[in-house]
Amino acid sequence: MGWTDTNDLECELDVLRDENARLRLNIERWRTIFDGYDNGVVILDEQGHIERANRFVCDIFGLPATELTGKRFDVVFPELGVGFPVTEAIPLEQRSGLWRHAGPEGERCFAYSLHRIGNGAHYCRFHDITDRIRQNERLRLLEKAIEQSRDVVIITQAEPFGSPGPQIVYVNSQFTRQTGYTVEEAIGNTPRMLQGPKSDRTALDGVRRALEAWEPVEAEVLNYRKDGTEFWAQLNIAPVADETGHFTHWVSVQRDITERRRFQTMIEENERRYRGLFEQLPQFGILGFNERHEVTFWNDSCEKIYGYSRDQALGRRIEDLMCNNEEKPEMAGLLNKWFQENMVDPPSEMVVRRCDGSPVTVYSSHSFHNTPRGPEVYCLDFDMTDLKQREEERLKISRLESLGVLAGGIAHDFNNLLMAICGNVELMKRHAPDGSSLREKLNRIEKAGQRASRLARELLTFAKGGEPRRTRVGLPELVEDSMTFVLHGSNIANEISLPKNLWEVLVDEGQITQALQNLAVNAREAMSAGGTLSVRAENIRVGESSPIPLEAGDYVRVTVRDTGCGIPPEYLDRVFDPYFTTKESGSGLGLAVTFSVIRRNGGHISVQSEPGAGTTFFIYLPARGEGDEDPLELPPTARPKTLDEATGRPLRILVMDDETAILEMACEMLEGLGFATERATNGEDALVHYIRGWVMGYPFAAVILDLTVVGGMGGVEAMTKLRAFDPFVKAIMCSGYAEGDVLQRFADFGFAARLNKPYLFEDLEITLAQVIGVETESGD
Repeated sequence: MGWTDTNDLECELDVLRDENARLRLNIERWRTIFDGYDNGVVILDEQGHIERANRFVCDIFGLPATELTGKRFDVVFPELGVGFPVTEAIPLEQRSGLWRHAGPEGERCFAYSLHRIGNGAHYCRFHDITDRIRQNERLRLLEKAIEQSRDVVIITQAEPFGSPGPQIVYVNSQFTRQTGYTVEEAIGNTPRMLQGPKSDRTALDGVRRALEAWEPVEAEVLNYRKDGTEFWAQLNIAPVADETGHFTHWVSVQRDITERRRFQTMIEENERRYRGLFEQLPQFGILGFNERHEVTFWNDSCEKIYGYSRDQALGRRIEDLMCNNEEKPEMAGLLNKWFQENMVDPPSEMVVRRCDGSPVTVYSSHSFHNTPRGPEVYCLDFDMTDLKQREEERLKISRLESLGVLAGGIAHDFNNLLMAICGNVELMKRHAPDGSSLREKLNRIEKAGQRASRLARELLTFAKGGEPRRTRVGLPELVEDSMTFVLHGSNIANEISLPKNLWEVLVDEGQITQALQNLAVNAREAMSAGGTLSVRAENIRVGESSPIPLEAGDYVRVTVRDTGCGIPPEYLDRVFDPYFTTKESGSGLGLAVTFSVIRRNGGHISVQSEPGAGTTFFIYLPARGEGDEDPLELPPTARPKTLDEATGRPLRILVMDDETAILEMACEMLEGLGFATERATNGEDALVHYIRGWVMGYPFAAVILDLTVVGGMGGVEAMTKLRAFDPFVKAIMCSGYAEGDVLQRFADFGFAARLNKPYLFEDLEITLAQVIGVETESGD
């Protein structure tokens, strides 16, 4: 070998040394990288033995690499289920998976995958995904919680703030349930899709300003569902930033507060209502005062009851407001006792003073209240003035009604007797020759019976009967005629002032005339030395809270004032009592009958008087309403048809009355008029007769039913059963005891007309003409 060859060899050795040094450096670098790799790596030979494991793997088992080297991989990691030899025929997904390992620091989760290096060698890589799995589990839990939340969750992009607004990137299922929009309809849209015409722009502008400042915001807005219905939502909106602090999204949590808002509105409305009621409670004065007896609260009704305004009352002492000088010490002592004992007296009537010094009776209830200003007493005072007035009116009516029960019963029996007497007299007159002494005697009996009948009607008017036949009446002519008739030829001046726009009234003209004439007679007797009787009238409306005992509505008030001697105070509340009089020649029934007549016609009468200053009567009469109709009136010459046009036979009338004498007399009168009759003594009997006639094809043209049957079915019950069988039955109500509500509303019970006992041929004819029709000229 020559020198040149030696030099070449040395050069090659130097190269090999350099390569070896670089190789050792690379190996050292590789080992550093291998051990410092943040994933586990295990290198396997062709038989599956571990040739090397990096530090990550060693840390998992807490063993040095020397104790793992040479061991079979499937023995160290049996849970992985990897068998050797591993061929390429085994898919990669069967050589990878998840491995949960319970190490010193708790359970960890790894994703592993086995890869071929070449020549049958492999390496297995372990990637620690414990934190990612835990984070995913937290995300799944969070998503599940959001999905199951009863609140709407909306996530939008951070911008733009201008139109159309940030786009929605996520909504939970509650959004769909609450708004009716699907997820697909929401994604890519903006929350402005929920706004509508009534959405409060002020509230929305406030939300926008907060968003532009990247600040969280809370607000309540009115939104709209897909179907257009409104709902209130409470918004809580907050920005979401990334790791760099840059805001990327908005998260909005919306809660449906429609019910809460409804209840809140209801509460606020009730609060306003009750506050207004508390302040303006009619007839109930509410006042409060402190330990120094100074008024701290005074509502509107206190102003009406006591006459002091709120400004005048606040701060003043109670005893200075409600007592005169003599009464103040007693009132002050009572109030001091309440505060000292911390206990108030039970509710009771108290007589205190108004601002003008006049007494007023109140029913007062008291209660203690602890306030920031100290203890206070609150009083609820009810003004009993109207109540006492009503009670006096009730007692007055009660006294009249107690006598009316007796008078009504007598009038009923009296009318039945007169019916038999007067009816039979008329029947006898038909057979008595004209000009005979018998006919003259019958005429005298008839006139006496008619006078007795008028007396019975007046008795019923005073009592419970005498039901008025109310028609539309104009007052001017009626008042003029009544007053002129009574005062004619007297030394009393008559002043009548009635406005042109005075309403018509719905009353019995004859009864009201009688009542006005009674007042005129009373005034004439009170002004025996002369004077003036003035009559005024005006249209008024009576309200629900009026002290006048009348139903709310329109009335005409007639004021009758005389300049007579007046009525002493001790007699004033008795002037309407029956048989009460201070005149030697008086009967004591004039004003009692007037009171009863006015009340029976739906009105009211009251009186004011002072000795030496005259007397004033106030009469309230119901004004005619839009729906009030006058009853059908026929001329007295009208005659009912009596023959059946189809058969030519007499029409049949069924008469029911429990008084045999009246029953026989009524049937004779009807037969005298040309009708055929059948008799029934009670409602059950009448029903049998009516059904039998209808079935046999010979029905009744009309039925006359007595209202009251002793121990049997009366007219009203019988009428109900007849109408159930034949809705077109024509029936006439008949009674000698006019029971007000029934006879006044006879049509409401199905009756076509009514007859008041005692009735004569003329009354019977005109009533039947109204019910079954008038006889035509061809039928005369």
